[in-house]
Amino acid sequence: MYGSNPVGLRIEVSAKGKASYFVEIRIKGRKSATRKKIGSVDLISLSDAQAEAKAMLGDAAKGIDFRYSAQEEEIKPETVGYALASIFRAACDMP
Repeated sequence: MYGSNPVGLRIEVSAKGKASYFVEIRIKGRKSATRKKIGSVDLISLSDAQAEAKAMLGDAAKGIDFRYSAQEEEIKPETVGYALASIFRAACDMP
């Protein structure tokens, strides 16, 4: 099922009956469209899915490819030393 607000937002239902939000994006400079799962209908509201789709479509219009920007956001593991240092900085109001 396609949505009209924003254009490209859709809900897909799997064979097992699980519904998920997807957005179909045509990235500036590319010929084919790319699909990206936003999340499960059970966990994300329609308004949140619409906001996420609008943000992704805005980035795509600027030529930002979400497939590569997601890989750049690497989560660094929090070690005990890092956690203690951040707590100490917060307690001392240090930047």
